[in-house]
Amino acid sequence: MNNPVLKLTQRIFGPYFWWRVRMNIVGIAQDFWKDPPKPGSERKPKKPLPEEKGESTSEASKVAPQPSVTNKQKKIWYADRSQVLEKIWGDGKILPGNDDFLNQLLAPLGLNKEKNALDLAAGLGGLARKMVDDFDTYIRGLEPDAALARRGMTMSINAGKQKHAGIEHYDPASFKADKHYDCIVARELFYRVIGKNKFFKAISSGLKSKGQIVFTDYILDPKARKNEVITAWMAHEPEAAPLSMSEMVQAWTELGFDMRVNEDQTPMYRHEILMSLVKFAYFLAYNPPDEETKPVVLHEVETWGRRVAAMEHGLKFCRFYAIKV
Repeated sequence: MNNPVLKLTQRIFGPYFWWRVRMNIVGIAQDFWKDPPKPGSERKPKKPLPEEKGESTSEASKVAPQPSVTNKQKKIWYADRSQVLEKIWGDGKILPGNDDFLNQLLAPLGLNKEKNALDLAAGLGGLARKMVDDFDTYIRGLEPDAALARRGMTMSINAGKQKHAGIEHYDPASFKADKHYDCIVARELFYRVIGKNKFFKAISSGLKSKGQIVFTDYILDPKARKNEVITAWMAHEPEAAPLSMSEMVQAWTELGFDMRVNEDQTPMYRHEILMSLVKFAYFLAYNPPDEETKPVVLHEVETWGRRVAAMEHGLKFCRFYAIKV
């Protein structure tokens, strides 16, 4: 056992910590999604999103774990997909990654108020707004999911950052840069884009000379593609078509990029996913989802569970940084 994260957590929480983590995640589905509707549990009218009322969504994430929860303590939770994602990963986020990780991701770019940047997987705009807050940089955020893009723009407007961190919907298959950017950022996007070479060329054409790109993506060695856990993950995400490390590096090198960083960060990423899902399970113990929210939660938990399983059988999470020569 050479994983330092695993060693540390087992030392603190006991030898069966990660087994309990997995059982907690499985228990979510068993406890919440197969229960029949209870009398009087009909879905209530959807409440305004916290950011639409100028409130923070962080308070609900402070619920302390308890060994047992009585029915009187429970409160039915009504949420759409964007709210479910934000509850798992944090305010304005739809992906794993704490501030230390995001700071490391952005560090090579040397962002400042003189530079502009393009985020090709903006989600709810959390990273774009962080870049504005930390560096006073102008960000154009693009997001393939229309619903996430709409809510992300609402959040930027309410934060007074609609001009510096606007979020728009787009289709990567028809992407053309509106101008030349100093920096481009993309998180967990390329593995699910069809026509990667065309997309990569369009991205390259949108960068200035000496422009920089930083991205994270799922990487898969061809030897692992026949593993049954990997095939099960890809069947669950039929758009998934991850490149191998050599294919990714070669694709950008052929476009004239100097690939400076291609780092495997899978252990950190798995740890972040598992810990966030456990916290989410504790939240659900106090806030069981209503009948319309249950399938949304189930889908997200299953998706991330399958990704974690795939990472144990060859799927990698990697960080990349390159400069256009």
